[in-house]
Amino acid sequence: MTKRIMTNLVFTLLCGAMTAGAQAAEDNWLLFIGTYTHGDSQGIYSLNMKKDTGELTDPMLAVETENPSFLALHSRAPVLYSVGNALNEEGQREGFLNAFSVDGRSGKLPPIHRMPVKGTEPCHLAVSGTNSHIAVANYGNGSVSLFPLDGEGFLEALCGYWTHEGSGTHPTRQKGPHAHSVTFNKEGTGLYVADLGIDKVLRYDFDEEHGLLTLQKEASLSVEAGSGPRHFAFHPAKPFAYVVNELANTVTVCGVEEASGALKYLQTIATLPEDFTGESTTAEIRVHPSGKFVYASNRGHDSIAVFTVDLETGLLDSAGQIPTGGRSPRHFSLSPDGAYCVVGNELSGTVRAFRVNPETGLLEDLNQEVRVPNAVCVLFYSQPSED
Repeated sequence: MTKRIMTNLVFTLLCGAMTAGAQAAEDNWLLFIGTYTHGDSQGIYSLNMKKDTGELTDPMLAVETENPSFLALHSRAPVLYSVGNALNEEGQREGFLNAFSVDGRSGKLPPIHRMPVKGTEPCHLAVSGTNSHIAVANYGNGSVSLFPLDGEGFLEALCGYWTHEGSGTHPTRQKGPHAHSVTFNKEGTGLYVADLGIDKVLRYDFDEEHGLLTLQKEASLSVEAGSGPRHFAFHPAKPFAYVVNELANTVTVCGVEEASGALKYLQTIATLPEDFTGESTTAEIRVHPSGKFVYASNRGHDSIAVFTVDLETGLLDSAGQIPTGGRSPRHFSLSPDGAYCVVGNELSGTVRAFRVNPETGLLEDLNQEVRVPNAVCVLFYSQPSED
């Protein structure tokens, strides 16, 4: 039996399991937690969250894998992807992109296969809107890798690799380029890469048919020197986007030109309270599904900054900072319906749940917390669409 036939058999069995578990899925959210696998962590963990109360179940090991620091989903097939670093056959550390089947009933992640990313220290990934490609940001050498996906979501051989050039003003963090995130636009025509090392969000035109990226310098955005752009998020309905700057502890607001996808600077706003004098860096940024709120995490202040959005201008007003109940909130996610926020506190090794106030956007601590060692990515799983 060939590897592809065996994989297809696993895929068929998993789809049946997903159907059998449909009722459970109606009552619970399934979450996957990416980790760094030093210390007690062994890979990706899964747990359930009750949709009516926000109660979290005890986590279980979904799959053993090295340093799955960021996760992403295929939207039409039960496949989860992760980036990570591991030792190759020569005993050298190498960056990889992994694909796993998703068993929606058990929360297990049977491995499909793994590909080297070519770049070093992969830290972020994104699947294109039509699920035709997956892009990877390689922090170590400031590069982007692009892989095709077949109709079942399986990885195919690397089709493109692009490296950045330049440096920034920070004496230790910006000696060279450090691509930190990749984000496709919903039209499927562009890829936006936040590069911490060169203080830019680079806009690439994306040729889906040929698997090509073409840098558009005039459509890219430069942030204030030394800011260190980390992650990037689009508004769900308006032509706005938001950049969280790791080193400056700020969010940059930009407009998105409809025809070209060019980014235009609109505003910069602090994520920290004015009277805070300690050490802190930002990590993740999310826009609420309603489009009314933006959230950013502060590591050091150990909080989620909450902003309200002016839907006419895209500009932000601070609504305050909510303590995350743990140390170093590296990542967090909002539930698909916007009712909950789940935070991964890396240094305290905890995952904690909050309820979102639909009127103010503020977070209510539900005192629901579970232990996941070195939690660095939180991903809500939604059943793949059939259209």
